[in-house]
Amino acid sequence: FVVDPDLERILQTGKAGIFLAAHFGSFEAARVIGPQLGGISLRIVLDKAVNGRFIDIMTRINPELENLIIDSEQPGVELGLEISDTLKAGQWAGFLADRHRASDRTTSQNFLGSPTLFPVGPYIIASVFKAPVIMVFCRLTPTGYEVHMETLAFAVDVPRKQRQQAIDALAADYVGRLEAHVRASPYGWFNFYDFWEN
Repeated sequence: FVVDPDLERILQTGKAGIFLAAHFGSFEAARVIGPQLGGISLRIVLDKAVNGRFIDIMTRINPELENLIIDSEQPGVELGLEISDTLKAGQWAGFLADRHRASDRTTSQNFLGSPTLFPVGPYIIASVFKAPVIMVFCRLTPTGYEVHMETLAFAVDVPRKQRQQAIDALAADYVGRLEAHVRASPYGWFNFYDFWEN
């Protein structure tokens, strides 16, 4: 796998943060590299109802996975507390940052030539906890998955008055990097719905 040089500095701090993935490549390939990066413990924020079939299949392979999922559809206060407890316990919170729900706060970003909406929740959480943000992109190659780990922010620490600009800038950076990986491995991206009409 390919690791950003700044990632080692983040891991040495021992502070947990936000882990951004996408509907690109393999979730499991991203998850299993944790031990190779100094034992990152990762919990994934997912809608259990929508992803029930996927979760069922994956928990048959790895029964421990069920306890590593944070249900994104629980009430907002409970969701916030569970994410907070996760970070305080030294576990990273993982999000699929290339898809939003109707109730999510979003930002409009150009992606593959047209504007579309991306969620900003992960960046808001990172700003509240002054947390680092790491991205993972799993490219499918002829020889298997090539996992790219990239640092988006060493710590999201911005004054409240500048938070919106900082969040938009982080989202733009993430979207730009996602686009570069999708262009390099277009058949690896599987957001199968009308992505630009949302």
